Amino acid sequence: MNTTMLSILLGIGGMFGWGIYDFLGGVFSKQIGSFKSLFWSQLAGLGSILLLAFAFKTAFHISILAIILYPVAAIVSSAGYLFFFKGFEKGNVSIIAATMNLWAVFTMLFAFIFMGQRLSLTQTIGVVMILSGATLASLDWGSMHSQRFQLSLGVKEAILARSSSASFGTSAKSFLKKSDGYSPPCL
Repeated sequence: MNTTMLSILLGIGGMFGWGIYDFLGGVFSKQIGSFKSLFWSQLAGLGSILLLAFAFKTAFHISILAIILYPVAAIVSSAGYLFFFKGFEKGNVSIIAATMNLWAVFTMLFAFIFMGQRLSLTQTIGVVMILSGATLASLDWGSMHSQRFQLSLGVKEAILARSSSASFGTSAKSFLKKSDGYSPPCL
């Protein structure tokens, strides 16, 4: 199998996996609450990482600075996931999942502010289209009859989750990847 086909199949598999994760996260958040759902999903993830590390006999060479940054990265990332599950607990899974896909916009914003990276006009138009679609999906259209502009339940939490994860993505995660290759919190 050629590299392109393998990349496409792995990408589809990853999207399928994230879809199942979002769906089950929504189901369990509504049944057992956001804290317990986060705990069990992170425990399952830790088990998966340990199993893969054991199966592939992965060795990590970690710098002292990276060890210091791991707890910061873990706290910021966990806060993002907690807001994510809180959004699932309150709102509609399909709307929260669509809002969560704003991660790229937040990452671009932080890269613009802190790293000086700029977008072309075409890329900026694409970002505006993403924001427009997410806005249309996240509004509570039933409240428009009473002439109120209101977000659907759970959307505020999803936005907080995404901004937390995006700040993690452009700061600690970026450093950790550069210093160690792929670091455990990033996996």
